[in-house]
Amino acid sequence: MKITPKAGLAALALLLLLAGGVYYFVRPEPPMQEPKPVEVTGPAALFEGNRLVEKKNGKVLWEMEATNISVEKTTGQVVLLDVRAVFHREDGTKLNVVAKNGQFDSKTKNLQLVGDVVASSTDGAKLTADAASWQQKEELIMVKGKARLEKPDIVATADEMQTDRALEKIRLSGNAVIVRGGR
Repeated sequence: MKITPKAGLAALALLLLLAGGVYYFVRPEPPMQEPKPVEVTGPAALFEGNRLVEKKNGKVLWEMEATNISVEKTTGQVVLLDVRAVFHREDGTKLNVVAKNGQFDSKTKNLQLVGDVVASSTDGAKLTADAASWQQKEELIMVKGKARLEKPDIVATADEMQTDRALEKIRLSGNAVIVRGGR
């Protein structure tokens, strides 16, 4: 029997393939390496169902709750999801505020709210907008996007609105309309 070069190469290839398969199954396993620590880039802290409160001279100025409260590691900003806040007024009435999202600056105590912002006071006023902010130092509420203030005696609409905590002093800008007589 004569072996042709093609048959010899095929036999050699088959032999190498068989030897490689045997080596794969009988070789020693390398030792397991310890996993490297993963750097977390998310918030420094995440709280669920917690409350923030601001007091001055023992009196509560405002209190705020959110489904999720997270603190950004680099900026210290407090990010809020599903926000509910209550602003306490000098006369004892309250302004209840809800919004989808918010951001609170723990240094300035300013609050930014975005997404279906609705503020209802216990004395019957209602303020709605796409976005709102509370400026702590000036004690001002600034709203933007489809701003609407409804009170028993007036309805005011504008692209932007600025008002005090009592919703008494208002400044409108951009497509401003005031209708006397209320709702």
